[in-house]
Amino acid sequence: MKVNVSGVCYELNRNTCSASVTGRKDGYGGNVIIPEMFVWEGVGYTVVGVRKRAFYDCPNLLSVVLPNSVKRIGDHAFEYCVQLQYVILSQRLVGMGVRAFAHCSGLETIQIPSRVSKIQKEMFFGCRSLITVELPEGLKEIGDGAFMQCCSLRKVIVPERVKMIGDHTFFNCIQLQSIALPSATKRIGAFAFCNCLRLTDVVLPDQLEWIGEYAFWGCKRILQLVIPLGVKQIKKGTFLACESLSRLTLNEDISIVEGAFDDTDEVRYLRTERELVLQFVRTP
Repeated sequence: MKVNVSGVCYELNRNTCSASVTGRKDGYGGNVIIPEMFVWEGVGYTVVGVRKRAFYDCPNLLSVVLPNSVKRIGDHAFEYCVQLQYVILSQRLVGMGVRAFAHCSGLETIQIPSRVSKIQKEMFFGCRSLITVELPEGLKEIGDGAFMQCCSLRKVIVPERVKMIGDHTFFNCIQLQSIALPSATKRIGAFAFCNCLRLTDVVLPDQLEWIGEYAFWGCKRILQLVIPLGVKQIKKGTFLACESLSRLTLNEDISIVEGAFDDTDEVRYLRTERELVLQFVRTP
């Protein structure tokens, strides 16, 4: 059953006396504060969620405050809220859906609550004004394209439990300057840092086992990089257009796929007892 209470629409569950925020025909605008509980026909209902597409394409929405009773936010819930400036999330939130905040181009900062364990696919895709994001310590996975085209994002500290960076996660984050990956990270997906033009400071964890194709393509300011021993192959396009890369330290038994580097690079191979060092001589 769908009801409108003080301008906010809810889907009611009469069995559990709970409610979820849902969409409104004329959309939402301005500053919206969702209460933890409301009364309908003499019965109290607790607000526990935000439904799929509840605020989808609400161009005049400026801010949203969610109560601590909210545990889940659905897919595309705030997508295309282009003027949304800030959101206060429930501290009991455990999950947010695919593209939940995609294309919220006015959003500058957001704090993810401690109980959220996964950043879903393309959650912040196209949030062009997002400068800082606070990731919780309990986070375990960052999904494909989670921060793709967040053009203002400058620094990310990845929590210690994150084992995988998905495909296209930081694709085209052109202002990103540093990334700190935790010791638990074992996999970096394809195109993960592609076209991060200002990325200079990258330290890869010792437990890393996989770097996907084109992972660092177009990272023009990286000077040197040490590839951990667990990585068995440098894949196609991994370091294409890395114009400043001068030194790459590798496991001596590593396999290098054709097309991993620019064809115009002169590569000098220096072997030591345990490692292989590649020095790149740039063609004028």
